[in-house]
Amino acid sequence: MSERTYGVVVVGGGVVGLAAAWHLLRLGCRPLAVVERFRIGHASGSSHGSVRITRSTYATSAYATLMRHVHAEEWPRLERDAGATLVHRADVLFFGPDHAALGGYAAAVRAAGADVERLAPSVARYRFPALRFTNDAEILHDRTGGVIAASETVQALHRLVARGGADVLEDTRVLEIDRGGEAIRIVSERGVLHADRVVIASGAWLRELVPVVRPDVRVVPQTVAYFRLGVPARSLPPWVHFGGAESGITYGLAELGRDALKAAHHVTQGPDTNPDEVAPPAYGETDALRAHPGADPCGAGPRVSGR
Repeated sequence: MSERTYGVVVVGGGVVGLAAAWHLLRLGCRPLAVVERFRIGHASGSSHGSVRITRSTYATSAYATLMRHVHAEEWPRLERDAGATLVHRADVLFFGPDHAALGGYAAAVRAAGADVERLAPSVARYRFPALRFTNDAEILHDRTGGVIAASETVQALHRLVARGGADVLEDTRVLEIDRGGEAIRIVSERGVLHADRVVIASGAWLRELVPVVRPDVRVVPQTVAYFRLGVPARSLPPWVHFGGAESGITYGLAELGRDALKAAHHVTQGPDTNPDEVAPPAYGETDALRAHPGADPCGAGPRVSGR
């Protein structure tokens, strides 16, 4: 079995692991390796797909404050280094009848001084006629947001990490991480790696490598649906609907480069799942999204022509 030694090993080559590797290389942490059990850009984890939302609206002021730095410094730095536009500017709407949750978000962004405005329903209807707002809705207009070209971001980080001299070991599963010796010992299917430091960004497979977190980590699949509407999807700003206990949180955003709306429930509770045995989503889940008041923002239900 081969053995190699590194200053840092990053376990997991999704967006979190690759971003960590990119920053570590920038800070002079070498030699460095990224170990990914699949191929970079695979569809088995949480980094796949073409788009994500970025914004400053979070439930805590610490996150809202952090996003000011991320939007002003880190995304521009990544775009410069990658030579590509990765964030497409867009207003983001947070709305719904859950006043308690949205009131907490409003307090957090106000404490952080983020460019987020609380809107009356009449004002929101005027500014965003493609969305539907009830008279009792709490509405936050986040002017700092945008749509991230997610798959392009993963590809860009991969290029930068490889160009920076890192070894990117794909199709390589980590079996064990042993911290008992002077150096950390990472046992993989393809050999043993030794490192002074290890960054674990393995997502749903975290419990395999860090047994101490098993009681506290639950893997819950997320169902994402794509709809073709009777109106151009790009006419809809990215949105997050807070429906309270009855319907939870739903979000939607237009795809980049094609006329389709991506929509999903933000699921944080449910039966624990083996990430290697995730069943295909049931049609009832996409039907529920089609009927959801947040996923049907402009009353376009009858005009949906496909998934």
